[in-house]
Formats: sequence, C-alpha cells, structure tokens
Amino acid sequence: MNPDQEINLPSAAVQQGEPDALAQPQTLWRYALARICWGLVLTTITLNFFYLQYLLPAVGCVLIYLGLRSLRKANRWLGACHGLSVALLVLRAAILLLDATPAWWALPDSAGFWTGVLAFLLVFLLLFALWRGLKEIFRQAGQPPKTGSAGALVICWVLIFLLGLMETSIWLVTLPVLILWICLVVGVFKINGALEQAGYTIIPAPVRVVGWHLGLFYLVALAAGILICLLCFSRRPVAAVPAAPQTGQTQLRQELAELGFPAELLADLPDEEVARLEGASGVEQKDIWGWNTADHLEGLDCQVFQVTLPGENTLRFYYFFQWRTPPEQRYRYLDGVELIPAHSFNSLSMEVESPRGSLLWEEDGQTLEMELTATAPQVYHDTWSLGTLTSVSSYSYCDMVFSLPKEGENLRGYVTWGVSNLREENFVTSCITYIHQLSPLSYPWADPCQAQRLGRAADEQDPFCSLGVWCDAHYTEQ
Repeated sequence: MNPDQEINLPSAAVQQGEPDALAQPQTLWRYALARICWGLVLTTITLNFFYLQYLLPAVGCVLIYLGLRSLRKANRWLGACHGLSVALLVLRAAILLLDATPAWWALPDSAGFWTGVLAFLLVFLLLFALWRGLKEIFRQAGQPPKTGSAGALVICWVLIFLLGLMETSIWLVTLPVLILWICLVVGVFKINGALEQAGYTIIPAPVRVVGWHLGLFYLVALAAGILICLLCFSRRPVAAVPAAPQTGQTQLRQELAELGFPAELLADLPDEEVARLEGASGVEQKDIWGWNTADHLEGLDCQVFQVTLPGENTLRFYYFFQWRTPPEQRYRYLDGVELIPAHSFNSLSMEVESPRGSLLWEEDGQTLEMELTATAPQVYHDTWSLGTLTSVSSYSYCDMVFSLPKEGENLRGYVTWGVSNLREENFVTSCITYIHQLSPLSYPWADPCQAQRLGRAADEQDPFCSLGVWCDAHYTEQ
C-alpha cells in the first residue's frame, strides 16, 4: 500500500507534465486504493507527540480525497464518496483553524462532542458509500462481489466510535480493535487484485492539477492559516493611562506602614484602596511556598500580605509581583494571574470578594498604569486517584489575562481581594499563580491561565512557564 507508487504514464504525457488523470487504467485501482487505505489508517491511528495528532489526520484526509478524486465518475456511490471526502477536508481544516483561536473556549463544552459526532458520521457515510461503490464496480465487471472487508470496515468504525465514547484506555480492549481495523484496511486494498485478474479497466475522471501539488497546497495553506491565527491572538491591547498621584490617606498610610506594610508597596495602592483598610488591626507578610516551572521566571519576585479588619470580620490580601529583569520579547505574548482566593476553608459562611488589580511601569519619566480585570468566578472540579482512593475537590478561581507593555521599566503590579463574614479561627488557603507565555506558537491556542489548568505550563514542550505560591491564613480578632 504505497501511496507514492509510480504510475506508468505515456511518454508524451510525461513530457508535457500532465496530471495523474492519464494514469494507465490497469494501475488506477492500485494507486487510488493505496491512497484511500493509507488515509483511513492515518485518520484513525494517531500519535500524541510532536503535533502528530493534528498532522497525521490532516494528511490522511488529503490522501482519501486524492484517492477518490479520479474514481468519482465510476458510479454514483463513488461520486458520493468523493463529495464526502471534500466535506471531511473542509471539516478537518475548520477544526484545526478554530483550535488556533480563542473560539473553542467561547463555545459550550458540548461543542467538542458534537464536532466529534459530525466527523464520525462523515467517515461512516464515506465508508458505507465506498463499500457500495466497490460492489457496483464488481457488478459492472460481471464478477461476484468480494467486498466483505469493506463492509466489515463500516461495522468496525462504529465499534471504534463506541470505544471513544467510553474513553477507555485498556489496551486489552483497544488493541484488538485497532489490529482488526488495520487488517480490514489491508483487505480493502487487496480488492484491486481481484479486479485486475478480471481484466476490468476504468477510465479515470479528468483532473487539472497533479495530486501531490494539490495535497501540498492544502497542507501549506492550512499551516499558514494556523500560524496567522496564533499570531493574531498572541497579544492583548495595553490600555495604559497615567497613574494618578496618591496624595491622600497620609495618616492611614503611615499607620499601615507601622503595622508592617512596606511603604514602597503602599505607594502603588490608590487612595480609595488604602481607605478600605481603615481600622486594620494587623498586617502580616505571609510565608509562601510554591513552584517555578522554568528558569524564565527567576526574574519575577512576589509577596503576599494579609490585613486583618476585625470590625468587618474580614481578611484582605494583597499579592504584589515585580519583574527584576523584564522578560525578553515581552511585547509578543500573553501573561496571566490565576487566583484561587479560598481553596479550602472550614466555614461555608465565608464570602469572597471579586479580585481586582493594576499593572504599573515607568516610561519616559512617567508612571503608567493599566487596570487588571478579573473574569467572573468559575468552579473547577479536581479529581485525583491513588490506588483505590479517589478524592474530588471543587474550588472557585478567577483569571486576569493581559499583555506587558512594549516599552517601560520597573514592571510591577498587584492583585487584591477580600474574604469576609469570618469567624474566630477560620482558616483560608489561597493559591496565586503567575503564568508567562514564552512564544506565540502554542497550539492549540490557550491563554496562560487556561494552559495552567491544562497542565501545559508544566510541560517543557509547551511555551508557558509559571510561578505559583500558596499561603495559609487564619482569622482572629485579637
């Protein structure tokens, strides 16, 4: 089953560079079925590394289309098969291009499932039409049909789909089905031998473009489209405004500094934010522990402060981050802060305030500021297993995704949130993660916070790195 098998063309056709529609009839079936069978293998059995899970199915769809292109005039079933192969090409291109944009994240969670169902139906109809088309060819040749492998391929495809719905990874179940699939595909390819022995010939449908030229154009255009999409969505606008001078709350700022809040960090907080800390009984710099998934974030410092407001039964948190050395090529990429305000606590009466923050920097002798807006709180369900033990936990998180300014020095920022309606000795565990994108060529597209939850920020092959910190706090009125 060699899709690149040489075709014996008339010498005049070779000299003129005419397309493979002039292939000799006796080699047409072998050539077309080889392409179709290789395409079926590549679209079904994929490898999940080096992006082969995306490349191989795309190449497989091209091979199926090219194999059916010259057979489309043989009978109505093969003509329908050709039309379905075009639809499969379009669907595959649409999926790969959408994966390079934020579109999938804006769609409902069920969109991926129904897209998979549509792809299954297209392949199912294609295999059914191929089976009926081959039976019609045997009828035209006056031979008894030898298309059992093609018919069994339809049934096997349904079985593969059902296994996919079960999401089973048991090799004792999946491996026999995959071996059966390959054997049936080989059986389909061997059908050409029966037709050659019967002396049946077919006049190929005319084509204007050489097959490999068309396939190469499709793949190159698809790769270019993916690259363009990734670059278009690799940055967000920086809405910078001059930072207003903070001249108010002088006495309160001094009191907070005496309680332990660093004056240089207080200077970045606006007056209205400082006013929220009226009546604070204590300021504590939290002991944090965390992780750094790459050396690229060694130039990032972070601190967490807890302010206790007894009269309001509130703990207020401040997460400060600062780049000692700005990241390279920062203007091309996305950054993000994922915040889990209260990962675990012992009181359901707690109320968590929506976080907010700012990014600040100096440029041309002026301090500029950009507001960091958080997404609405989302609920995440985390499940892990150890032997027979299974643990399920749920928590709410908020994301702040932004791009760093192209110019400027002393890049820094803060995120603040409050946990209120507390009781004596309530405990709060918070997790704050800063994620930096190292390259726009991250496929499928995901913003830094989404990549963090998918585990891609811990994968050295994916251009994300993260610096995460945990801190514990407890509320006391003393």
